[in-house]
Amino acid sequence: MATSCNIRVRACGAIAYPILLLLLLASCNSRPTSDSGNLLLNGRLVAGAGSKPDSWRTTPDRESGVFEWRHEKGELPELRIIKTKDGDESYWVQTVNLGAGWYYLTAEVLTGAHDQQTPAALRVGEAGVSWALRLNAPTWTRLGLYFKVRRPQDAVEIGCGVPDWPGTGIASFRDVSLFRIYSVPPSSADQFDFGLGRPHPRPVSRPDSRVVVETSSSLLKELANFRSAVEGVLLLALLTVLDWLLASRPGPSAPASCEGQSLRSRGTDRSAPGTYAQGAALVGHDLWRSAGVALFFSLVFVLIWLVTRLEFIPGTGFLVVAPGAVGGDEPHYLITINRLLFHHDFQLQDEYESVARGGLEAGARFQGVQLDHHTAVVNRRTGHYAFGIGYGGLWHRNPAPEFAPSPDVYETPAHPVAFPALMALAIAPFHPAITDVETDVGFVLALISFLGPLTTYCLARRIGMGRGSAILAALLLVAASPWLAYSRAYFRESTIGVSLILALWALMEDRPLLAALATAGVAILRPPLGLVGACFIFDQVREGRRQDAIKMALVLGLFALVILAFNYWLHKTVAHLGFGSFLKINQPYDTFLDSAHGILTFAPWTLFGFGAVARSLGSFSPDSRLLRYIAVPVALYAVALTACGFGPGYCYGPRYWVPFLPWLAIATMLAMRTASRPARVACALLVLFSVAIAVPGALCYPQLFAKSPLAGWRRL
Repeated sequence: MATSCNIRVRACGAIAYPILLLLLLASCNSRPTSDSGNLLLNGRLVAGAGSKPDSWRTTPDRESGVFEWRHEKGELPELRIIKTKDGDESYWVQTVNLGAGWYYLTAEVLTGAHDQQTPAALRVGEAGVSWALRLNAPTWTRLGLYFKVRRPQDAVEIGCGVPDWPGTGIASFRDVSLFRIYSVPPSSADQFDFGLGRPHPRPVSRPDSRVVVETSSSLLKELANFRSAVEGVLLLALLTVLDWLLASRPGPSAPASCEGQSLRSRGTDRSAPGTYAQGAALVGHDLWRSAGVALFFSLVFVLIWLVTRLEFIPGTGFLVVAPGAVGGDEPHYLITINRLLFHHDFQLQDEYESVARGGLEAGARFQGVQLDHHTAVVNRRTGHYAFGIGYGGLWHRNPAPEFAPSPDVYETPAHPVAFPALMALAIAPFHPAITDVETDVGFVLALISFLGPLTTYCLARRIGMGRGSAILAALLLVAASPWLAYSRAYFRESTIGVSLILALWALMEDRPLLAALATAGVAILRPPLGLVGACFIFDQVREGRRQDAIKMALVLGLFALVILAFNYWLHKTVAHLGFGSFLKINQPYDTFLDSAHGILTFAPWTLFGFGAVARSLGSFSPDSRLLRYIAVPVALYAVALTACGFGPGYCYGPRYWVPFLPWLAIATMLAMRTASRPARVACALLVLFSVAIAVPGALCYPQLFAKSPLAGWRRL
């Protein structure tokens, strides 16, 4: 038995570690991959006639320098400028019409010699405002800059050449590319915001500066510094101790597996002669295996952190980006977080106005954007509230006179405020400036996402799974589902998911008060999910645990009263709980097979988890206790989502199912215990297919909102 367990653990490691290694190696590739997605015409400089490439022109004229288009056979085409007059500037230029958003301009540059005074430059210009990034590069070096356009369909002039700089010299350019990016540039990279009219946040590079485009090497430096090393050692130690404790104490709900037996169950009673040394050897062996598990989860944490900092752009490869809100509800959560941090209240009307003027309250991507207000307008004098009206693509205040702007009228968040409050509480001790809030919240959310696979593994171990099976359950979650993409999302789904798995863990440990607290946290984050707590109470009554049911009912009832009182204080009503979308039964929402948001479309292996849950609905077997606990909540939730005409909104994948993915991962592994060989093969194939969806989805997350999973591969 022990031999088969060891084989299974080694097999899991043989699968898991290469997957993580390949993902890490892939993330270090920052070279351009193709010309697809390039917004410049003839960026590869392969088309043209005579001495002039197609789609490019020179400025100001040919007397200021010598312009050459070099395209010898066997060599990459290039643009060359020989500056012959001191102080003049000469550029190859192209004008493009761009929508509002962030862009990345990049090219390979070469200057004449080490001692050449005149640098090569990339320049962007709009409405008389221009900015140039300069560099002396005696060998071919890739140079790049980020810039932000605020007005849609704006004419932007792209140039590469030599600036108005003392001296003469030669500058060459090749592979000139312009890409739209959907995340926020890293703060250390050169960037320019046309709405601000100045570089932000760094000044223009001096001619002797090094390449300033942040690449994957900067991430490796962050991982390799002394502070990261100390934190990594502490993480390894904590995870090792945690796994060793899980292995040394079998769970209360199932017999210990061959990998989770205590020393007493292995016959290592120290009172027996000669068994002390055997027990010490077994403890040492278990510690080494626990260290291996700790190393695995440390790599999982690194993978999640890398996903939050990388974005794949077709045509240019992997770019390092700053964590940031992308769309949907994300910027509105950030607005509430900033309001809580810097004003300590929930009145958002000033924040939306500040964002429209270029403020950072909604994140760097939404500076200067007129956002649709996700708010309720409240008249504190009358006690009435109303939502805004959306038409023409913009939010408009309710036209009733009592909601007109006045000292008695204010706007409060339309979304439950528990999630923004939790994020504000997490980063408040560090006293962040407004420029740091978005990045700090992104790190907290990545850490919460890491707790998802970790707690999934812990619960799997506590119900009797061996290390190998528990690691596979964690891998299903982190590498074969949308959970990986949501590690970089500014939604509340991963936070709810961790609360749900903690609640289930507490139930399996026979800790009803802890289970009730975790379930109350779920209900505060998303009030409709209060049904989970009601289902847990029902299960306790059905199992004859009436005292536990009473304890849970009291805790959940107390929290329900707190929520009602808080909503009355904030919105002047107790009805504003977030159930509105569940009452809009216009047309059935295909929560299972929808091409853009179906759970089986993005994680088809969950079919086996749903099957295991369905079979446990009428079971009273002790072996199906965990499945029985999650069966009724999942069934009711599926019915609610199927009847809901609203859907998960503008987001990536099956957002409303993400909180339940840890449950479904464990349910799937339990189903595989008794499955036939063909079923296991089918599940393995579906898992591989899910990995092929999850990894591109996470790397291209900002570009894949409301799109099918195949859109990620089309972009790759």
